[in-house]
Amino acid sequence: MTRVIARHEAVEIVNEHDFHPGPNFSEFKKNELRDRLYKRFQHLKELGSKGKQKQLAIEFGLSEQRISKLLKELKNKGIT
Repeated sequence: MTRVIARHEAVEIVNEHDFHPGPNFSEFKKNELRDRLYKRFQHLKELGSKGKQKQLAIEFGLSEQRISKLLKELKNKGIT
C-alpha cells in the first residue's frame, strides 16, 4: 500500500510542474536560425557550390533532413 501512495505522490509532484516535451527554443532563436541559414544558403548558391545541404548540415550541426525541411519552409514562403 505504501508503494501505491508513494507512486501517487510522485505523479502529483510531476503534474505540478509545467512540462513541455521537446526542445525549449524561443521563437526568436528559430527565426534567427532560419535567417542565418538563408543567408548562408544564398552565399553558397552564388558561389555555385555543390552539396549545399550537406555543407549547411555540417556548419549548423543539424541533419541534412532538417536542413532540407527548413529550406522547403523558406521556399514555400517564397523566400528562396
